[in-house]
Amino acid sequence: MSKLLSLLYLSYPLAIHFAIPLGHLSLALFWLAGLLLVSAVRERLCLKKFTPAFFVYLLFATVVFVLAGNYPEQLAKFIPLIIYTSLFSLFAVSLGAGKVPLITAFASLMRGQVAADLPPQVQRYTRGLTLVWCGLFLLLGVLSLLLALYAPIYLWSLFTNVISYIIIGLVFLLEIGIRKRLVGEYMDYGIKDFLQRLATVDFSHLFRPSK
Repeated sequence: MSKLLSLLYLSYPLAIHFAIPLGHLSLALFWLAGLLLVSAVRERLCLKKFTPAFFVYLLFATVVFVLAGNYPEQLAKFIPLIIYTSLFSLFAVSLGAGKVPLITAFASLMRGQVAADLPPQVQRYTRGLTLVWCGLFLLLGVLSLLLALYAPIYLWSLFTNVISYIIIGLVFLLEIGIRKRLVGEYMDYGIKDFLQRLATVDFSHLFRPSK
């Protein structure tokens, strides 16, 4: 169920992009509201209690549902900015003094090690990589905002919902090649192994305060 839900979320940008020339932007946004509502219900049923995530999903589902009918274009343009701002903040905050960079924390979970026990080369590399992703999300957010303000909606959508994801994928693939060259002896897993390890990671550990 979680994998299917993730795939459905990934389909949202394309749904928005193709809904624009068809004149069905509101329907694509209602689709997102439905996914958020399903996520809220799943959170409640799986954990048997009301969690902060449940209320966040429910709040966003309600906001999207209420605004999708009357302000579809404004809402569609605002959602990516929330995503980029959240991702930028998540990576940037982790680079603060006394904190574990997000990619470093992620690498430690994938290796089953405490972040402080990672080889120095890996710590330096993952900190630099955290900075790169931080800068990328900032750049994509700024470009998305400028296009939202000054470009036709179709051009905004082409960049925000299609090209930006291609850029993210290319950076991801490029990083694998650079990683093998710089720290390959410490982080030697390829795409297949990475995805297998990714499936076993408990992401909740990434957001717990470091000791």
